[in-house]
Amino acid sequence: GYEAAVPCNRRDRVFTAKEIAAVLAAAKRADCPDTFVVVAVMKDSGVRPIELMSLKVEHVDLERGLLTIPAEIAKTGVQRCVALAADGKAALRPYTIGKAPTDPLFSCCYSTMSDQWRTACEVAVIAPNKDGTPPLLYSLRHTLATRLATELGFQPFELAQWMGWSNVQQAATYVKTTETALLSSAKKLDAANLARPPVPKRPRRKASPALERMD
Repeated sequence: GYEAAVPCNRRDRVFTAKEIAAVLAAAKRADCPDTFVVVAVMKDSGVRPIELMSLKVEHVDLERGLLTIPAEIAKTGVQRCVALAADGKAALRPYTIGKAPTDPLFSCCYSTMSDQWRTACEVAVIAPNKDGTPPLLYSLRHTLATRLATELGFQPFELAQWMGWSNVQQAATYVKTTETALLSSAKKLDAANLARPPVPKRPRRKASPALERMD
């Protein structure tokens, strides 16, 4: 699994796979259903939490596995689609049943969901950030961006499309190199060096005749 990036502070924290699993389990135990759904969707899609909670049922296509983020909701003001993984689709399905297409996907407000997030983190005993602040829900975006770049090899343009960034330079803000990624790169470099043909030794230069006569 993936692990926390270094350094780890309020802005660039990357959650471990165990931490995310613990929060999901705690959200169920602590009766925090909205947090469970938001985390289940965000961890594999990277959608912004405020965008997700502003959606209507008509914006969810579970058959195709897509969320449509309308321009009026999107932070960048540009409509985009967000891919859903299996966990996200399963979590969202109950939220679409028995509702009209124009009904809000979530019945609670963002502040209520944020309170549920804090409760779930406390129940799961998720450590605070290194600066002492509570874990941020938004860090799930940093976590996914890091996974896509370091584990799946996404290029900056692909990352920008997936994450809904306005430019590829934002990859430098979100993507954090993990210790495992650094060590893996070093091993790949070692393997590449071993696979290269040995560098031939330079032949010793013969002494000039003048020098030989001096000897």
